[in-house]
Amino acid sequence: MNRFLLHRRYWLPPLLLWTAVVALSFLWNVHDARRNTAELAVNEGRFVFGMIQATRQWNALHGGVYGLVSAESPSNPYLDAHEKDIVTPTGRQLTLLNPAYMTRQLSEVIQEQTGIRVHITSLNPINPGNAARGWEIDALRGFDRGDKEFFAMPAAGESTALARYAAPLITRHACLQCHEKQGYRVGDIRGGITVVYPISAFIAMQSERLWQLAAAHLGIWLLLSGLTLLALRMIREQLLSLDRAKGEQDALVEQRTRELREEVRERKEAESSLRLLINFSGEGIFGVDKSGACTFCNPAAARLLGYASADALLGRDILALIRPVAAGPDGEPLARDCQALREGIPIHIEDAGFTRADGGHLPVEYRAHPIYIDGQVTGAVFTFSDITARKQSLERIWRQANYDALSQLPNRELLLDRLDRAIAQARRGGDRLAVLFIDLDRFKEANDTLGHDAGDHILRDAARRMEACLRDTDTLARLGGDEFLAVLPFVESRAAAETVAAKIVEALALPFATPAGTAGISASIGIALYPDDATTRDKLIRDADHAMYRAKDAGRNTWRTFGDEPTAHAPAEISAAASP
Repeated sequence: MNRFLLHRRYWLPPLLLWTAVVALSFLWNVHDARRNTAELAVNEGRFVFGMIQATRQWNALHGGVYGLVSAESPSNPYLDAHEKDIVTPTGRQLTLLNPAYMTRQLSEVIQEQTGIRVHITSLNPINPGNAARGWEIDALRGFDRGDKEFFAMPAAGESTALARYAAPLITRHACLQCHEKQGYRVGDIRGGITVVYPISAFIAMQSERLWQLAAAHLGIWLLLSGLTLLALRMIREQLLSLDRAKGEQDALVEQRTRELREEVRERKEAESSLRLLINFSGEGIFGVDKSGACTFCNPAAARLLGYASADALLGRDILALIRPVAAGPDGEPLARDCQALREGIPIHIEDAGFTRADGGHLPVEYRAHPIYIDGQVTGAVFTFSDITARKQSLERIWRQANYDALSQLPNRELLLDRLDRAIAQARRGGDRLAVLFIDLDRFKEANDTLGHDAGDHILRDAARRMEACLRDTDTLARLGGDEFLAVLPFVESRAAAETVAAKIVEALALPFATPAGTAGISASIGIALYPDDATTRDKLIRDADHAMYRAKDAGRNTWRTFGDEPTAHAPAEISAAASP
């Protein structure tokens, strides 16, 4: 290690490490910036499509609209409809504008005013002008394979930054007036609407962001590299200084050693040196005779045990005062500490507790070594150290490994362990337990609208509300995202589990107040029971998940149990579910 710091040629690895870290950070941020640009671009295409689709739906719901016949709006030769062309009592000629006709006219206005090209297209068009061209053919074929939409960023080398977006047109009852003759039925994909629009502004924002990222990462790299070199230089100088001091110290130690060889002849000085060592040790040290009475005690032991001085312990039965016990709140007294006195056996206890002068508990690690004089055990020496910080650190590590950092609920690993234990307990006692799979409805919408900080606030508040609906013996865990799982042991019946689910649904239906505004969400809950529905952990979770999706299908803000038959939707609900 010292050779690494003393020779400058070994300073290159830290610089390479910083370079790799900063480079990886830069590449990740570049990827994120490009992803954000693509998201902005596709949202614009979705917006334009949505506006056109809403206009078409309005037209279809009203059976089309009539407009004045003009050079720009002649009678549609491809429309076969009753009363397609009419004359008003005042003699004005009107022609029926169906959704497709109106879309074509709107696309001309949109392109003229915004530069956005909108095209209604199909692989089987009534109007040849609607025939798919180029990339539109690929998009329409993708819709036939099940794609929900098509989006493409500008290709490299294009002179104009134009994005391409397309979404399918799904046949509805109103569409059959024109398209039933082509063999289409309700729900069929009969074409799509394509949108070609400029995204130069988004590309410019992306370029500016990339330059900012490059400048920031370069600055960070220079700062880290400079600080690293400065620190290495300072450490090198310190090591050189320490080497010089060590040489001087070694010479001094050698001189002092020669002097001590003469001093050790006197036992009193030797005992004095030993006393100094004990008194200035960071560990607590005390000695006892064979009856357990304290014969000596260093200041560290008195301080750790809460006594004003070591004299307060001398001559007293120290083992009776500190009462060593095993680790844990219900620790048992340790009888083995007397083995060092009776049998001359060394003892090492890594996790125990001593009683302090004020009655408090001191976590310690201690050792006991017997004292031999003329082959006989005459007492023992105890050394101990405070392990409070170590136990707190282990507790933090355990909690971080088993609890969700955001909601402070058990995580998936701890949940699965508790569920296994609950199943084993229920199997032994012939009891019933319930698993509730809870999914927050509309959480993503609230998270996207109010921001991630507000979303975190909602998740923490939701966790507290759900905990308030459960017993102390129940377990509520966060699986990730907006999904939670509750384990309810000792459930009397399916109705009892549904009562808990109803409480949770009612609690989560109340508004959530966040610093960014008020959000309204709800919960869909699936319930599975052991042993009624499943007898294994994974099957219980899957069944509860399946029941939760049935609750979502039933309109959300409700619960379903796996053992119940799914309730059929009314026709109106089916129509609503099929609507875009």
